[in-house]
Amino acid sequence: MSMRKSIRDIYMTFINDETLLRLLYYPPKNLGTNTPDPLSVTNPNILDMSDDAKWEVINDRIAMTPTVSDLDTTEKCRLLFYAGRRSPGNFIYADQEIICDILCHFNYEKDQRSTWISDRVNELLVQERITGIGKVDFKSGGITGSPKGYIGYRLVYEFGSAKK
Repeated sequence: MSMRKSIRDIYMTFINDETLLRLLYYPPKNLGTNTPDPLSVTNPNILDMSDDAKWEVINDRIAMTPTVSDLDTTEKCRLLFYAGRRSPGNFIYADQEIICDILCHFNYEKDQRSTWISDRVNELLVQERITGIGKVDFKSGGITGSPKGYIGYRLVYEFGSAKK
């Protein structure tokens, strides 16, 4: 199975999950400004928005790349994911890593947003048959470098992939 197809399969999982999109998009609950919880039913469903509005959110909050350049001018949460190491298992099988970097502005951390998003990504991927051979396994997680004003958390997953 190609890395490109594997990345695409995971992308489809992420962009079709309303909870993940809400966590990436809506700000934390704030009683002072009457801002509801990101999962509140008072917030519009992102997947029900017009195609233009929906894709604006998706394209802004989820990227299939290890780096972005616009976080120094905006306050948001973003999920970056990309292929990691590919290690041979035997002559027909390889282990493929997928790395997910979660970047959250400090203003979103009031509700522990980076850990909330991490939990949701784990729920979507771990022990699920999304791509490749077998189920996706959690490999590791930890703080990672991030732009000024942001917290970064890296999750690493692994799944089996055919070499050919």
